[in-house]
Amino acid sequence: MWSGLQYFPEYSYYKILPWLWEFICLLPLEVAMKIFFILFGIITICYLSNAQTIVPPGNISGTWTMAGSPYQIQGDITIPNLETLTIEPGVSVIFEGYYTLNVQGQLLAIGDETGIITFTVDDTTGFYNPNTTAGGWN
Repeated sequence: MWSGLQYFPEYSYYKILPWLWEFICLLPLEVAMKIFFILFGIITICYLSNAQTIVPPGNISGTWTMAGSPYQIQGDITIPNLETLTIEPGVSVIFEGYYTLNVQGQLLAIGDETGIITFTVDDTTGFYNPNTTAGGWN
């Protein structure tokens, strides 16, 4: 299966980086600094575009979109009475521990064929316990 990535040994970064470094060193300082800041900006934008939203404990409402996914739950959260939380298709919700989602208002989470909504737990602390009815996901 083609993954969209191809490997060309003749263009490996081991061969390109020394050439690029030599090229940049030959440029006037002002030009080299401009190239550096442009590359730094591109790298920063790429890093920041990997969105995630930290959800602290407390009341929640509004709309969770793909742009903010994944939503990392870091405490007990509640949708208050007369409030609505809408979760759009494709959003991932990750509970980072043994926390509750208390729905007193309305939760609208309707996925579709191309954008399922996932609720998972980040089980790094042994949260899963088959011997209790108090919670835990398989």
